[in-house]
Amino acid sequence: MRRTRSSSTQRATSATAAWVCAPWIVAAPDRVLRDAALLVRGGRVQRIATGARARAARGERGALCFDGVVTAGLVNAHAHLELGWAAGKLRAGASMPEWIAALLALRGALDGAALAAAQARATADGCAELLRSGCTQVGDI
Repeated sequence: MRRTRSSSTQRATSATAAWVCAPWIVAAPDRVLRDAALLVRGGRVQRIATGARARAARGERGALCFDGVVTAGLVNAHAHLELGWAAGKLRAGASMPEWIAALLALRGALDGAALAAAQARATADGCAELLRSGCTQVGDI
C-alpha cells in the first residue's frame, strides 16, 4: 500500500508558508519558547512568533497546531541499525563475550542472502522508527 502525506503535512512542506504552533518550541538550546509559532516555507523556518502574533497564527488557514514540543531534528549518535533483525533473539543480561558469541551463531545460521535481506529490512525499519521519534540524523556504527 502506498503511503501519502496528509494534506496538512503537504501544506507545511510546500512552497507556500504555513504556521506551526505548539505550547513549547525549542528555538535553540538556550531558547525555549512558551505558546509560540513558527512560519515554515519549503521546510525552513522563516519567522518565530510569540505572544499575540503566535495566538493569531493558530487561527490562520493551514496552521498546524500541536499539543507538544516542536524542536529541531534529534541526532542518534550511536546506532546499530543492521542488528535490528536480531531484536528479541538474544538473551538479555548476557556478558559482552556471551552476547557476541550468540550474535555470531545467530548470523551463522543464515545464508548470506538471507542475512543481507534481514539487515536491509532492519535498517529501513530502524530509520523509520528514528524518524517517528524525531531523529533526523544517525551515526550508524
